[in-house]
Amino acid sequence: MRLLKLAIAFVLIQRLCFPAEARIEQRSLPDRGKTPGAGLSVTGRDVCLPGYATQVRPVGEPVQRRVFKTYGIEHPPPGAYEIDHLISLNLGGSNDPRNLWPEPLTGLEWNAHVKDALEERLHESVCRGTINLTAAQKAISGDWIAAYKKFFHTDKPVTVRHRTRARRRRGARTR
Repeated sequence: MRLLKLAIAFVLIQRLCFPAEARIEQRSLPDRGKTPGAGLSVTGRDVCLPGYATQVRPVGEPVQRRVFKTYGIEHPPPGAYEIDHLISLNLGGSNDPRNLWPEPLTGLEWNAHVKDALEERLHESVCRGTINLTAAQKAISGDWIAAYKKFFHTDKPVTVRHRTRARRRRGARTR
Protein backbone atom coordinates (compact mmCIF):
# COMPACT_ATOMS: atom_id res chain seq x y z
CA MET A 1 0.00 0.00 0.00
CA ARG A 2 2.82 2.38 0.85
CA LEU A 3 4.46 1.72 -2.53
CA LEU A 4 1.18 2.60 -4.29
CA LYS A 5 0.95 5.89 -2.38
CA LEU A 6 4.53 6.74 -3.31
CA ALA A 7 3.84 6.00 -6.98
CA ILE A 8 0.73 8.20 -6.96
CA ALA A 9 2.64 10.99 -5.23
CA PHE A 10 5.44 10.74 -7.82
CA VAL A 11 2.97 10.99 -10.71
CA LEU A 12 1.23 13.99 -9.13
CA ILE A 13 4.50 15.80 -8.51
CA GLN A 14 5.66 15.09 -12.05
CA ARG A 15 2.41 16.49 -13.49
CA LEU A 16 2.67 19.62 -11.34
CA CYS A 17 6.36 20.26 -12.02
CA PHE A 18 6.46 19.25 -15.67
CA PRO A 19 3.46 20.36 -17.73
CA ALA A 20 2.18 17.82 -20.26
CA GLU A 21 3.34 19.90 -23.23
CA ALA A 22 6.91 19.98 -21.91
CA ARG A 23 6.93 16.18 -21.47
CA ILE A 24 5.56 15.67 -24.98
CA GLU A 25 8.12 18.06 -26.45
CA GLN A 26 10.93 16.20 -24.68
CA ARG A 27 9.94 12.97 -26.44
CA SER A 28 9.73 14.85 -29.75
CA LEU A 29 13.30 16.13 -29.52
CA PRO A 30 16.42 14.03 -29.98
CA ASP A 31 18.80 13.35 -27.11
CA ARG A 32 21.49 16.04 -27.60
CA GLY A 33 24.20 13.70 -26.30
CA LYS A 34 23.34 11.08 -28.91
CA THR A 35 22.27 13.37 -31.76
CA PRO A 36 24.03 16.74 -31.67
CA GLY A 37 23.65 17.18 -35.45
CA ALA A 38 26.21 17.00 -38.25
CA GLY A 39 26.36 18.79 -41.56
CA LEU A 40 28.29 18.57 -44.79
CA SER A 41 30.63 21.24 -46.14
CA VAL A 42 28.11 22.84 -48.48
CA THR A 43 26.79 26.31 -49.16
CA GLY A 44 23.31 27.73 -49.42
CA ARG A 45 23.79 27.81 -53.17
CA ASP A 46 24.60 24.06 -53.14
CA VAL A 47 21.47 23.03 -51.23
CA CYS A 48 19.29 25.15 -53.49
CA LEU A 49 20.31 23.32 -56.65
CA PRO A 50 17.35 21.26 -57.96
CA GLY A 51 17.69 17.66 -56.82
CA TYR A 52 20.49 18.36 -54.32
CA ALA A 53 19.04 16.24 -51.48
CA THR A 54 18.33 13.29 -53.79
CA GLN A 55 22.06 13.03 -54.57
CA VAL A 56 22.82 11.98 -50.99
CA ARG A 57 22.64 8.23 -50.51
CA PRO A 58 19.86 6.97 -48.22
CA VAL A 59 20.69 5.73 -44.74
CA GLY A 60 21.19 1.95 -44.88
CA GLU A 61 19.46 -0.61 -42.67
CA PRO A 62 22.59 -1.34 -40.55
CA VAL A 63 22.92 2.36 -39.64
CA GLN A 64 19.20 2.62 -38.95
CA ARG A 65 19.37 -0.39 -36.60
CA ARG A 66 22.40 1.15 -34.85
CA VAL A 67 20.53 4.44 -34.32
CA PHE A 68 17.50 2.61 -32.88
CA LYS A 69 19.82 0.64 -30.59
CA THR A 70 21.57 3.84 -29.45
CA TYR A 71 18.16 5.11 -28.34
CA GLY A 72 17.31 1.81 -26.60
CA ILE A 73 14.72 0.78 -29.18
CA GLU A 74 15.45 -2.85 -30.04
CA HIS A 75 12.27 -3.69 -31.95
CA PRO A 76 10.56 -0.52 -33.19
CA PRO A 77 6.87 -0.97 -33.98
CA PRO A 78 6.24 -0.68 -37.73
CA GLY A 79 5.26 2.86 -38.68
CA ALA A 80 6.01 4.34 -35.25
CA TYR A 81 9.29 6.07 -36.14
CA GLU A 82 11.44 7.21 -38.99
CA ILE A 83 15.18 7.58 -38.79
CA ASP A 84 15.34 11.31 -39.36
CA HIS A 85 18.14 13.74 -39.94
CA LEU A 86 18.26 16.41 -37.24
CA ILE A 87 19.73 18.77 -39.83
CA SER A 88 17.78 17.71 -42.91
CA LEU A 89 19.51 16.77 -46.12
CA ASN A 90 17.99 19.77 -47.88
CA LEU A 91 19.75 21.98 -45.31
CA GLY A 92 23.13 20.29 -45.78
CA GLY A 93 22.72 17.63 -43.10
CA SER A 94 24.76 14.45 -43.31
CA ASN A 95 24.07 10.73 -42.90
CA ASP A 96 26.49 10.67 -39.98
CA PRO A 97 24.85 8.78 -37.04
CA ARG A 98 25.40 11.93 -34.93
CA ASN A 99 22.78 13.57 -37.17
CA LEU A 100 20.23 10.73 -37.00
CA TRP A 101 17.54 9.84 -34.48
CA PRO A 102 14.31 7.82 -34.27
CA GLU A 103 11.65 10.49 -34.64
CA PRO A 104 8.02 9.64 -33.78
CA LEU A 105 5.80 9.59 -36.86
CA THR A 106 2.47 9.61 -35.01
CA GLY A 107 1.01 9.81 -31.55
CA LEU A 108 2.58 13.13 -30.66
CA GLU A 109 1.61 16.64 -31.62
CA TRP A 110 5.25 17.47 -32.44
CA ASN A 111 6.14 14.62 -34.80
CA ALA A 112 8.08 13.95 -37.99
CA HIS A 113 5.37 15.39 -40.22
CA VAL A 114 5.50 18.71 -38.36
CA LYS A 115 9.30 18.80 -38.54
CA ASP A 116 9.06 18.13 -42.30
CA ALA A 117 7.13 21.37 -42.69
CA LEU A 118 9.85 23.27 -40.81
CA GLU A 119 12.56 21.70 -42.97
CA GLU A 120 10.78 22.85 -46.10
CA ARG A 121 10.14 26.34 -44.71
CA LEU A 122 13.81 26.76 -43.77
CA HIS A 123 15.00 25.40 -47.13
CA GLU A 124 12.75 27.85 -48.99
CA SER A 125 14.02 30.70 -46.79
CA VAL A 126 17.65 29.77 -47.49
CA CYS A 127 16.96 29.66 -51.23
CA ARG A 128 15.13 33.03 -51.12
CA GLY A 129 18.03 34.53 -49.21
CA THR A 130 15.98 35.51 -46.14
CA ILE A 131 18.15 33.35 -43.84
CA ASN A 132 21.65 31.98 -44.33
CA LEU A 133 22.35 28.25 -44.29
CA THR A 134 24.35 28.32 -41.05
CA ALA A 135 21.51 30.08 -39.20
CA ALA A 136 18.95 27.61 -40.57
CA GLN A 137 21.11 24.65 -39.49
CA LYS A 138 21.60 26.15 -36.05
CA ALA A 139 17.87 26.80 -35.64
CA ILE A 140 16.77 23.28 -36.53
CA SER A 141 19.57 21.49 -34.66
CA GLY A 142 19.23 23.55 -31.48
CA ASP A 143 15.55 22.97 -30.75
CA TRP A 144 13.45 22.27 -33.81
CA ILE A 145 10.17 22.83 -31.95
CA ALA A 146 11.25 26.32 -30.85
CA ALA A 147 12.39 27.00 -34.43
CA TYR A 148 9.02 25.83 -35.75
CA LYS A 149 7.19 28.16 -33.37
CA LYS A 150 9.43 31.04 -34.46
CA PHE A 151 9.23 30.51 -38.22
CA PHE A 152 5.52 29.61 -38.30
CA HIS A 153 4.57 32.26 -35.70
CA THR A 154 2.48 29.83 -33.66
CA ASP A 155 2.65 27.73 -30.51
CA LYS A 156 0.84 24.79 -32.12
CA PRO A 157 1.62 22.84 -35.30
CA VAL A 158 -0.33 23.86 -38.37
CA THR A 159 -1.24 21.59 -41.24
CA VAL A 160 1.10 22.29 -44.11
CA ARG A 161 1.36 20.36 -47.37
CA HIS A 162 4.78 20.32 -48.95
CA ARG A 163 6.73 18.52 -51.63
CA THR A 164 8.64 16.06 -49.45
CA ARG A 165 5.46 14.09 -48.72
CA ALA A 166 5.16 12.88 -52.32
CA ARG A 167 8.77 11.72 -52.25
CA ARG A 168 8.17 9.78 -49.00
CA ARG A 169 5.12 8.03 -50.45
CA ARG A 170 7.29 6.74 -53.27
CA GLY A 171 9.32 4.72 -50.80
CA ALA A 172 11.86 6.95 -49.04
CA ARG A 173 12.07 5.92 -45.40
CA THR A 174 14.61 8.43 -44.18
CA ARG A 175 15.23 12.11 -44.62
